Amino acid sequence: MTDRPVADPLLAVDGLTVGYGSVLALRDVSLEVASGEIVAALGPNGAGKTTLLRTLAGALKPRSGSVRFDGSSIAGMGPEAVVRRGIALIPEGRHVFPKLTVQENLTIGGITRSDREELRADAQRWLERFPILGERSRQRDLLIEHLHLIRDKFGYISGAHLAALAAEMRLAQAEVYEVATFYAHFDVVKEGETPPAPVTVRVCDSLSCAMAGADRLLKDLPKTLGPDVRVVRAPCMGACDHAPVCAVGHVQVNKATDESVKKIAYPTTHAHALHPGTDSSITWRPAAIACWPRPSPASAPATS
Repeated sequence: MTDRPVADPLLAVDGLTVGYGSVLALRDVSLEVASGEIVAALGPNGAGKTTLLRTLAGALKPRSGSVRFDGSSIAGMGPEAVVRRGIALIPEGRHVFPKLTVQENLTIGGITRSDREELRADAQRWLERFPILGERSRQRDLLIEHLHLIRDKFGYISGAHLAALAAEMRLAQAEVYEVATFYAHFDVVKEGETPPAPVTVRVCDSLSCAMAGADRLLKDLPKTLGPDVRVVRAPCMGACDHAPVCAVGHVQVNKATDESVKKIAYPTTHAHALHPGTDSSITWRPAAIACWPRPSPASAPATS
């Protein structure tokens, strides 16, 4: 059995000492990071984690020690030179430049890239996520409405959508993620996951609906509706006196059957034009109306 050669580390720090005035923040720190490896610096407040990262990014100059990246010394280089070598410091919360436009922030983020055509394509993909809000207010209490807008346009909400929305509304990503995942009607797709089918039918899993045949619907609807429709369980929909209940998008189907759900899942008329008064099995969800493009006055359902 022979030993395999060990590749040189991509980042190598040896004996790094950094201070502020007469105070030493780092003393004789050494570490190595291989290509593709993730290394975390852990410690309490004041341990020097931020100082270490700022030094590696070129924002601070070390008093002694060496920093080598991809075989070349970068100790003492300024931030602009370090960035061009391939190291960047990402601030907590993915802060952006608040006085610059989205386009300008994206341009700065790719300033060192030489593949200009791919850079423009990448920027365009991100820009497509922002115009959804248009001139709408970025008030915090409109977060759910904006999540609906993204859901209605793309059919699901991705991690990139959440990051873009958090940046646009200047909210913590954790807050946006918690809100999006709290409500059953938002499909949050993580990186690497397959987006859901174009249409989703949610079957109420309350005790009343279970007694009225919800389990049978969960079993039979996938066969009736086909592969382009996803059928899932959902929390109580508040219509126990009309069990079993299903929801297709924003439309709630009371006393649901295979045929009545299919009628909504594959409508000849868009769901916005449906009237609760024309079919007693259909309930329009007023809370959801505000989150969709508003119907024309002739087709808008009356709500109280």
